[in-house]
Amino acid sequence: MKKSYKIIIVGIIALFMLRVCLSKEKKKEDNILVLTDKVVPVNIAPDFSAIQPINTAIFGVNIGFAFARELDKDSGCVQLLREMHPSSLRFPGGTVANYYHPGLPVYGYKKDEIMPSLGGLYNLQTKRTENILYNYIRLCKQTGAKAVFCANVLNGTTEETLFVIEELKKNNIPILGVELGNEFCLMGYRKQFPDAATYIKKVKATA
Repeated sequence: MKKSYKIIIVGIIALFMLRVCLSKEKKKEDNILVLTDKVVPVNIAPDFSAIQPINTAIFGVNIGFAFARELDKDSGCVQLLREMHPSSLRFPGGTVANYYHPGLPVYGYKKDEIMPSLGGLYNLQTKRTENILYNYIRLCKQTGAKAVFCANVLNGTTEETLFVIEELKKNNIPILGVELGNEFCLMGYRKQFPDAATYIKKVKATA
C-alpha cells in the first residue's frame, strides 16, 4: 500500500475516534446539566432600616487605557472633558491599576507581572519617559476634576501608594477616595485571592 493511502486511512480512523470521544463527553454533559421545569419561589425583603447615602462625587470618568495617548496635551480632549464637568477622574483606571508602579515610565509596568493584554501599554515605556501620574495631575488641573485613586495592592508597595497620594496633595488635587485594588473577585485573580480573608490580610498594611 502506498504511503499516501496509509496516511489517509490513519487520518480517517483518528477522526472517527475523536467523534466517538466527543460524543461520550456530550453525553456526560447532558447527564450533569439536567434541566427542570420546577419553579422555585424566591422572596426578597430589602432592609431599609440602615440606609447609607451614596457619595455621588465618585461617579466620574475612568481613565483606564486613555493615557496610552497623552490626553493632557490634546486640547480637543481636554475641552470635551471640561464640558462634561466630571466630578472625578479615576486613576490609573481599573485593570490597568493592578500593575501600576509610579517609579517607572508611562504605566510603570514590569514585564514579568503584567497580563498579555497589557503588553501594548508596557511597550510605550520605550517611547516615553514620564509616568502617567503627571499627565493625570495636569488633566485634573485643566478640567477641575477631583481624584479617585485605585492603588496597586496586587504587586505594588505601600510606599508607592503613599507616594501617589502625596504627589496629588502636593499639587492640590482633592482626593475623594482610594480604592485598594480593582475587581479581585474575577477569576483571573482567584489564585492570589481565593477568598475575602486573603484579600483583607493582603491590604491590611496599606489600609
